[in-house]
Amino acid sequence: MNKRKRYWILIPPFLIIMLTFFLTLPNPHKGLSISVALIFWITLWIWNYFGDEKQKKTERNIN
Repeated sequence: MNKRKRYWILIPPFLIIMLTFFLTLPNPHKGLSISVALIFWITLWIWNYFGDEKQKKTERNIN
């Protein structure tokens, strides 16, 4: 799967969660909604890493 596809698959739910946290958390805790962005990037990085590893393994098996 293309890395751009992974990005666009993950961004809508994470944006919705981030906005929900920002709008519903009390004022001193609104900054915690930024942690959702960090979790998004970690998730994307892990998915890309394992996707690339799977693709490399598949290419090695073909050759």
